[in-house]
Amino acid sequence: NGYVNYGKKIPEYDFTASVYNASITKLNFGNRDESATLSFKIKTTGKGINPDDLRGNINMSNISFCEFGKEYNFKDLDVKAEEFVDSTKKITLFSEVVNLNFEGKFNFEEIPTVFMAILSKAVPSLFDNRVVNITSDENFKYKIEIVDFTKIQQLFIQELEISKNVVFDGRFDSKQDIFRFTGKNIAKIK
Repeated sequence: NGYVNYGKKIPEYDFTASVYNASITKLNFGNRDESATLSFKIKTTGKGINPDDLRGNINMSNISFCEFGKEYNFKDLDVKAEEFVDSTKKITLFSEVVNLNFEGKFNFEEIPTVFMAILSKAVPSLFDNRVVNITSDENFKYKIEIVDFTKIQQLFIQELEISKNVVFDGRFDSKQDIFRFTGKNIAKIK
């Protein structure tokens, strides 16, 4: 119910949809058992085709992942993406698993390279004393709160345990070679 307009450079959309028992393997969403299915309701308004040009709101509800006869239910997942007149962006995600907040100038596609560049200067021995060059300007604040990792651990990464309500926050500035990182409530990560 709604529309998707691909007639513009950046597609616009405003729709509501229900997805029932979508086969994870047929959709090529990872290497899962043939029994894996995903169901959810989605309501979205905005524009964009990738995380870097996304603007608007996405709400997913009644999320259910089934595999091997076991069902994992998740509450709402809300994403809000904004861009301001000074070209800074803000992306927030709220869920029962993790809450994320990124605010500033960033390009998701460039962040791994920029992070490796800063790391190559801080710990050159990890990179055979080779410096990775920075080609973009990334300058943002971030906050990542791992609310409850239990279901993700059970589904995807059984060997990783993270205590509830762990918070990581900091700042990233590629031009000034700054990567600040603080952690709170870290009782267990193993």
